[in-house]
Amino acid sequence: MTNKDYYIPYEKIVSDAVDVNISESLKLYNLTELQPIFDKRVGITKMRPFLTQLFYDINGGYKNISETNSISEISNLNMYLDNWIFDNKSGVREKKYSIEDITLNSGLLREFNDIMISKIGLKPSLENIVKQLLNKCNVACYKGQKIDLELTVDIINQFESDDEYIDFYIKKSTLQSGELYGFSCYIGAFMVNGNKKKAEKAFEFGKLLGTGLHISNDLGDFTLFDNNDVSLKTYKDQMADLMNGRLSLPIYFGLKYGNKNEVKVLNTVIKNGWNSTDEEKNNAKNAIITSNSFKKSRKIIRKLHNNTKSYIKNNYDKSETRDMISTLTSIIRSNKYLRNLSK
Repeated sequence: MTNKDYYIPYEKIVSDAVDVNISESLKLYNLTELQPIFDKRVGITKMRPFLTQLFYDINGGYKNISETNSISEISNLNMYLDNWIFDNKSGVREKKYSIEDITLNSGLLREFNDIMISKIGLKPSLENIVKQLLNKCNVACYKGQKIDLELTVDIINQFESDDEYIDFYIKKSTLQSGELYGFSCYIGAFMVNGNKKKAEKAFEFGKLLGTGLHISNDLGDFTLFDNNDVSLKTYKDQMADLMNGRLSLPIYFGLKYGNKNEVKVLNTVIKNGWNSTDEEKNNAKNAIITSNSFKKSRKIIRKLHNNTKSYIKNNYDKSETRDMISTLTSIIRSNKYLRNLSK
């Protein structure tokens, strides 16, 4: 059996326990109006809660810490809701009620998470450390989102070199996703005797993984599925970056190195935005591939994957848990979106 054969069933166990814990907690704290948000992910494996459990395990923990794992899922959904507005998912900016509803639910999720942190059994001084770190990571994420909103195709010529852009883009991605993945790893390690040194080591791994996943997802955003594809139940707004005119990594390479026709089809989707036709979006997807943007982006993603995998091997003794963590880093360079795009 491979390491993947071990970690996939374990991830399902952890994820299902989180579903149950959150549902029970919503009833306990009279927040059942939030249940429909969590229902969208019931039965789906959850990476950030799983990382919390794994870094608890690798540091000597021996329990299923579903309450602590739930904190990572609540944090994940909190930022997911905010992203709906930032990325104009399903055209929410044109729906006043939707924006108001999302904003209120996002606030409730933050309060819910604060309650949950108070219930995981840490001493007040240690609990305060966790709350302060989550606040710090949330601030980092919002700063990253602000940079992302300002990083549009209009400013592509402000970067004097590819290296300057790539460095800026990676730092932005770390703020947006890396810090929060770091938090999920940190809290798992921290639950074992409140050891800050071990928790900070876990945090650094999470930053690497979250950053790599964010960049990988930006490339995977160009994957188009058939309307009956089950993947669309969760991710139904592909190519959002291009339709919003954001300068993500594949868009940067496509606009800079594409031929006249490839640049034209990308600009067509940028211009038409959310009114772009399926044919226009499919042409844009093909342009990302034929312009070598896909190949250039994959090269950077592979480097990020290798750095993440090396970190776990260089900082943790060999064990079944370390092998599972090392194996799951492969999702940076290979997932269903990238596989579909490369066909």
